[in-house]
Amino acid sequence: RYFYSDAMLDVADGLYALTDRRLVLYNADWPTPEAVIAFDEIASIDATWSDDWIWDTQVTVVLDDGEVWMFPLSMENDTDHRFIEELAEAAGVEPPSP
Repeated sequence: RYFYSDAMLDVADGLYALTDRRLVLYNADWPTPEAVIAFDEIASIDATWSDDWIWDTQVTVVLDDGEVWMFPLSMENDTDHRFIEELAEAAGVEPPSP
């Protein structure tokens, strides 16, 4: 459904995707570089919204076991809002307020 990369040279350095079944997160700089998260594992979603194209929206996803994952999304063309709204709907949680 959605894909975003914040990598400068190689898309594989950081990628964040929303599929029809899962949230997929990968960042080569993270201690645990990858997460494949089923929607039913998500307890809540929060966001620090960006209104400037140079800064990304920062998303925080809390899993039902308390694990926390944070990742960026581009605010261009309102893609961050659409990604998060669809993720919240799929997970059955309230989307964060814009």
